Amino acid sequence: MAGNGESDFIRQEPFSPDDALEKDRQLWQALKNGDEQALETLFRTHWVFLRDYGARLSGRRELAEDAIQEVFLRLWEKRRFL
Repeated sequence: MAGNGESDFIRQEPFSPDDALEKDRQLWQALKNGDEQALETLFRTHWVFLRDYGARLSGRRELAEDAIQEVFLRLWEKRRFL
C-alpha cells in the first residue's frame, strides 16, 4: 500500500449488516466497561441517522441535536447499568 495512493477504505472487504451488528455489540460492551472511545464511536456512527430521525419527528433539528447529546451523556452516566 505504501506509495500507491489507494486508501485503506477502498481496499477493505465489504462490510455486511451482521458485521455492523457485531461491531455495535462490542462497542456497547466496551462502553459498559467504561471505554470512552466506544461511546465516541457509537456517537459518530449513529449521530446523523439519529439527528435526522429526531428532526423529522420534532420538526426542529436543533431540538433533535440537543436530545441526542443528552441521551449520549446519560448513556455514559448510566453505563454500568447497560
